Amino acid sequence: MRLIRPVVFTVAFLGATVALMAIDLSPRAPDAPDAVRADDPLTDLSFMCGSWRARLDGDIAEEHWSDPVGGHIVGMFRWLGDGQIPRVLELETITMRVPDDDPESKAVPTLCFRHLAPADLAPLEDKAFRLRIESLDTKAKRVVWRNADEESPLETITYHRHADDAMTARVDFRADSGRAPITLEFKRVRPGS
Repeated sequence: MRLIRPVVFTVAFLGATVALMAIDLSPRAPDAPDAVRADDPLTDLSFMCGSWRARLDGDIAEEHWSDPVGGHIVGMFRWLGDGQIPRVLELETITMRVPDDDPESKAVPTLCFRHLAPADLAPLEDKAFRLRIESLDTKAKRVVWRNADEESPLETITYHRHADDAMTARVDFRADSGRAPITLEFKRVRPGS
């Protein structure tokens, strides 16, 4: 009996050690090429991932996108006004969804987002915006999202990553809304900068 306990302990210890050695616990840089799985259905949109900052009429806009994992990309947008006070908060997600108006079709990448009140995160609209992918050019690192809800003033959002550290986001509104497009010239930022 005395010999069995040390043997069982040694076998259990060695088994746990081998299991831990098989797990890759090394920290990854956000831009590490192996951080995105090639088989994820949203891999082609990984050019959007990272932390971005832009200036617009003296205000600061920040956008952060996670790497695609399990068919999801999660994002956050924050518009800071005078004195770094948040004017707009937005939670964003990109997932594979079957279009509501065509339930027999295949799932397509869909951008959903919701504007939130900075003070208490209360939704500012009755429902989330849901935009379907209209076009994707992986070589040019450009994607256009179209809003199918014709009652909404929002028509399209375009992201174009034209350099390693630069990405343009353009928000276009329907002609009858009277709203001018918003263009954000994002620069990549590193966490803590």
